[in-house]
Amino acid sequence: SRIPSQVSEHYAEALRSHDCAQLVGLTMSIYAKKQEALAHRRKISSVDQRYMKQGEDLLFGELAAALGIPREEVPRYIAARVASLTAGEN
Repeated sequence: SRIPSQVSEHYAEALRSHDCAQLVGLTMSIYAKKQEALAHRRKISSVDQRYMKQGEDLLFGELAAALGIPREEVPRYIAARVASLTAGEN
């Protein structure tokens, strides 16, 4: 298990990279931690919350630019794509 300063540095490194794959990995790993914590009626740390928000902001900005849609529409776009993929559509 990593100590908090190592976790924080790992998160910061992913954010500095501006690499979409790393940003997805960052946000998904923190999201998984959040779901696990919620299952046990706990909250994730403020560090996790802060880096998840920063990761989402960077990732959603990149996706908005690539898709040519407003930043605020990105979460809805992702949800719609995930729903269509899980329903077996392309």
